[in-house]
Amino acid sequence: MKKTAVSLLAALAFALPACAGIMSDLLCLSGLKSPEQPPDAAMRADAGLELAPMLDDYLITDAVFQTTKEKAHVSFAKVPNCAGGGNCEDTQYFAMFRTDSGAVYGANLYNIANYGIFKSGQKDIYFDGPGNPVYTVKLMVEDTDNTDRQIITVTRNGRQVFGMTITQILAARDRRARRVSLDRQYMVFLSHGITQDANHELVISPSKSMLTFLPAQKTDEYIMINANALSEKATAIPQLGGWKLAVKDGRLLMTK
Repeated sequence: MKKTAVSLLAALAFALPACAGIMSDLLCLSGLKSPEQPPDAAMRADAGLELAPMLDDYLITDAVFQTTKEKAHVSFAKVPNCAGGGNCEDTQYFAMFRTDSGAVYGANLYNIANYGIFKSGQKDIYFDGPGNPVYTVKLMVEDTDNTDRQIITVTRNGRQVFGMTITQILAARDRRARRVSLDRQYMVFLSHGITQDANHELVISPSKSMLTFLPAQKTDEYIMINANALSEKATAIPQLGGWKLAVKDGRLLMTK
């Protein structure tokens, strides 16, 4: 049976705004980070991960386009909640846009999906503020079973300024991940709290945060953890094969 276009986008992961607040009193950020490349090699679990540089770092991808004023980086987010009824799997994923000045925008993939006569959608975003040109974001689905034929496009005044396949954008996102070897190798992301409202609009909660462990070989299996609930006392995470997580001195510690 043919999968729906947006269900297949379960491989899309997630993200959110940069350096915008306090995370459960564990760290406080100010200013904007430079988009340095995270290390490629998997880190030892006992070495821990420094949290501050991770926060929303996966938003600063090298999938970019130029607005009239600055660059916008393209990534993806998955929110943990459903909204407005319907198939939850169809509505949990967002195309994410983070400008160099730190503004973050989201477009629900279900709402912007376009495939044949079955679905038509888009979202208009003023990346440079009201009174400036409007940008129209669409997900063009040519083949529901092939992420190389599912393309995010951004147009301005009828001219395309960005177009990249889901596969390419996923690769750009994954290059921002921290990698760690536990029961298997994971890509690890840290984001501010994100949910969706009843209209499938993105809601960002700077005072909250979320850790996501994404198996490197099974990228549709999200393990989402409330980072605010972590403390110096190790907490067992059953989905991580018995590994425990703790936070101490601004670092995420992983122990067996």
